Amino acid sequence: MNDFFLKENTDFTPFSTQHLLVVLMLFLFGFILIRWAIKQSEKRQILIGNILAISISLFVIIGFAIKLFSDNFNIQEHLPLHLCSILALTIPIVSIKRIYLHYEIIFFLILAGTLQSLITPSSYSF
Repeated sequence: MNDFFLKENTDFTPFSTQHLLVVLMLFLFGFILIRWAIKQSEKRQILIGNILAISISLFVIIGFAIKLFSDNFNIQEHLPLHLCSILALTIPIVSIKRIYLHYEIIFFLILAGTLQSLITPSSYSF
């Protein structure tokens, strides 16, 4: 049972049935959550947003801890943290402080990281 959680998953294939099913489930969850939250008070909406932000950070921390205490940890690969991990760790700060400038910076970094991930090393021409 421990092997299931601690073993590196190398079976992932982008745009496979498994991948698309998870994306569809998360899309439906987000859609239902948004439709439900619209009917709630602003205070409750902020609380739900903070809970989601904290849970994203906890998943990153737990995932890092699992890799750290298993045989899969490689300091050159896992440190320094990637942009996505840094953003996931800062989301609760941005969500709780609710400073609009911080939202803009995070949004810009998310766009920059997304565009960067679309460029593969083989597409560089020197």
